[in-house]
Amino acid sequence: MITYYASYGDQELAEYSGTVGQTISWTKRFIYSAGLDEPVASYDPAGNILYQFADVQGSVIAQVNNLGQVTEKHGYTSYGLSNSLGTNMASYQYAGRRLDQDTGLYYNRARYYARRWAGS
Repeated sequence: MITYYASYGDQELAEYSGTVGQTISWTKRFIYSAGLDEPVASYDPAGNILYQFADVQGSVIAQVNNLGQVTEKHGYTSYGLSNSLGTNMASYQYAGRRLDQDTGLYYNRARYYARRWAGS
């Protein structure tokens, strides 16, 4: 399974998944506030909505479903290491950037960022 992203400028609008040579379908769409790296919600084809809450740095610290239930809580070190509780499936996390679940790296548009301190 491959994940594809649809973007408009620097904002990712949707995720799609499928296999090479096969039909792909959308799996998640994103809603942003006025800022570039400020995701506020995502939803899937079934209509499930997840709301993201961020701290002053733009890091997503909680995710809540459309029933008001907290599905994830995140805390971060200064190097982006997370202390997470819950499903840990939020697309955007530290500093409002995308977390690649396969590699464990954050995508910062022009480069990937490792979530560990160089001395560890």
